[in-house]
Amino acid sequence: MWCLNTPSGYLVNFELYQGNNPRRLAEYEKSFGKASAPMVQIIKLLTHLKENGYQGTGTIRENRIPRDCPLPSKKIMEKKARGTFASIIDRTHGILFVRWVDNGVVTVPSTLNGVEPTSGVRRYSQAEKKTIIVPRPNAIGTYNAFMGGVDLMDENFGRYRVGMRGKKWWWCIFTWLLDVCIQNAWQIHKKCGGTMTQLEFRREIVTIYLQRYGSPPKSPGKPKHKTIKEDDVLAKTAKLLGEPSAPSVKSAYV
Repeated sequence: MWCLNTPSGYLVNFELYQGNNPRRLAEYEKSFGKASAPMVQIIKLLTHLKENGYQGTGTIRENRIPRDCPLPSKKIMEKKARGTFASIIDRTHGILFVRWVDNGVVTVPSTLNGVEPTSGVRRYSQAEKKTIIVPRPNAIGTYNAFMGGVDLMDENFGRYRVGMRGKKWWWCIFTWLLDVCIQNAWQIHKKCGGTMTQLEFRREIVTIYLQRYGSPPKSPGKPKHKTIKEDDVLAKTAKLLGEPSAPSVKSAYV
């Protein structure tokens, strides 16, 4: 599932990956690749965001950056000290590219945030054997603050995912939709001041549905056989066959 989430994990929109999607837009796949094209259809990316009144900040792979972009390469940045960063602005489209050295090299394009103001983050230095303060560009800080909505949603799913398994190919999609509905409802519950945990919230849903629509078994264990009269069965069979009714016999278990 391609998902669009808020920072809290609330699912705003999604697109089911279908391989050869009959609703795909070829121009989006050509411009952004198959991985980004579904997200473009959900909500436009960067220049499309800006043209439609939105701003965006996110990460980008090395091979997605225009080749003529004069940003130092990832290999060059890997040799720099932690906290080193470089930036460049595409003034044609109004996109800032920032490359920052942390545990690895991170590249972030943004139409919203700049490099300034920089902030300091705490990192442990193996060379100095102590915690140091590392400078971080504003665009990186903003991305870190608002990323992870999909991860939070997946974490909520993993805790109390529907455990029933089915052999039908569509069953996992159906249970995923159930989990999405419950997770989103729980997020709204918390936003409205509710204090129930997700487990308590799920139990409350089950309890209400059982009280309204369910009837618990009368006794535990294997259900008992129903007692019927054999002469009634024989009479109905004879009627269907057009034969005279059979004589009455004692009741029996069937």
